[in-house]
Amino acid sequence: MGLAIQSVMAPFNLYEHPCFQRLVLGNKGRVFDEVLEEEWKPEMGTIEGEEEESSTKKNTKAIGGGGKKKKGTPSATTIGKSSKPKVSPIEEIILDTWDDGSKADLGPLLGKVTEANVNLQTSESRWTPLMVVCGLNTKSSKSAMIQLNGLGASPSVKDTEGWNALHWACFHNNATAVQTLMDEKVFDCGAFGLQDVKDLKGDTPLALATKEGNKEAEKALKAILAEAKKDN
Repeated sequence: MGLAIQSVMAPFNLYEHPCFQRLVLGNKGRVFDEVLEEEWKPEMGTIEGEEEESSTKKNTKAIGGGGKKKKGTPSATTIGKSSKPKVSPIEEIILDTWDDGSKADLGPLLGKVTEANVNLQTSESRWTPLMVVCGLNTKSSKSAMIQLNGLGASPSVKDTEGWNALHWACFHNNATAVQTLMDEKVFDCGAFGLQDVKDLKGDTPLALATKEGNKEAEKALKAILAEAKKDN
């Protein structure tokens, strides 16, 4: 008896089911007591799905405009704010001195350099105080280099490009620095073969000077190498 009743009622129950009404009969009206699109008003809130999308777009823009970063700068650590890399006082002075170029006052740098930090390298490019002095080509370069030598500065330390101090002097056409580095009474780089060291591109210090058209540095180094060859 129960089975017979169910057989009779089943078609009526199926007809009244919301899914049957929407999918089979194509009823586009209200089926699940939902708010229809034409009935929606702003005060009812955000349509499901739009809130998440809006939030995602907002955060992406705040973090850095689609994820692009400037070279050499860190990612933002806080939404909407950029963070500056923390550097030691001596590293900050090394970078500031380099930024001042040929007009740089080497006094502040030399005043902070000690035996303990004379070979300290900057965190990003691995520059040392000696490299920067060799590259600046100022009037006080030689005296500054002699002072750094007395503190134990190493001309053989390399930066991220594979350059040692002699590479720096040649690339920046600092003939005085070339002579001071190669001087047997000061750094005596020739004894350690720094003139033969190749950077990451395969260039020796002399090759760099030639490639850059730095005649003064090229002439100074060639003369020193020729004299050394003659003595041998």
